[in-house]
Amino acid sequence: MRRVVANKLENRGLVTRQANPGDGRGKLVALTDAGRALIETVLPHHLETELGIIAALSAEEQTVLADLLQRLSTAASIGMR
Repeated sequence: MRRVVANKLENRGLVTRQANPGDGRGKLVALTDAGRALIETVLPHHLETELGIIAALSAEEQTVLADLLQRLSTAASIGMR
């Protein structure tokens, strides 16, 4: 998680950060009760919206999209190391 995003979430009381005992350079980020409550509130609407958007694609197109997004996600995570 990018530090700027983590700072904003922490300032809003949605996450906490602790030192990573396995890697002194990193931090472990965890949701607070308020963060969990927010996720539980917004997630159903978010998923409904995503399903509505993806419904415009055929099953085959959805499979291709999922593969492409996975490849992009992998490439992005490698680039962030």
